[in-house]
Amino acid sequence: MAEGLLRHALGDNTKFRVRSAGVAAHPGAPANPETIAVLKASGISLDNHRARPITSEMVRDSMLIL
Repeated sequence: MAEGLLRHALGDNTKFRVRSAGVAAHPGAPANPETIAVLKASGISLDNHRARPITSEMVRDSMLIL
């Protein structure tokens, strides 16, 4: 959800790369259906979202982690 909201807020700003990951992610799982529905009502699509666990490489390559 956070990734979708931030991408929407940034709009077409390509200065930033936004990625989502978690500590309890089931790799390849889609977003929660309720989350997809809530964001879709605001015009935000998570249809292509797939969960991924956070890696040390992602942490190393990040400027900001929320």
